[in-house]
Amino acid sequence: MYDVFLNSKPECPNKFIEDIKYSIIYIIQEWRSWKSYIEFESGITYDVFLQNLHKGSGKLMRVPISIMEKLKELTDQNKIKISYFGEKNFSQNQLMMINNQYIIAENFRLHLI
Repeated sequence: MYDVFLNSKPECPNKFIEDIKYSIIYIIQEWRSWKSYIEFESGITYDVFLQNLHKGSGKLMRVPISIMEKLKELTDQNKIKISYFGEKNFSQNQLMMINNQYIIAENFRLHLI
């Protein structure tokens, strides 16, 4: 996970928020709320996120590498400066889906009867 901080003010904060929203939704396919990376992961409220965005400094969110890479592209395109801190930490988890339900584990052993 990466902690993302804003270091410059977006020209159009509302458009930037929409770009962030749709970028995250595209990656996570609505498996969870895009705001969860702001409110639950980072420990700030959505109001603080908006305040930091409008003043051009402060913590924005805490995101995994896939979202961080997209956010970096987005900020580069819009000439917005950010800083981020964290580590690339890959795990070898596997995903199993059964009837619209999923299980994530390090390993699976199936026993067929």
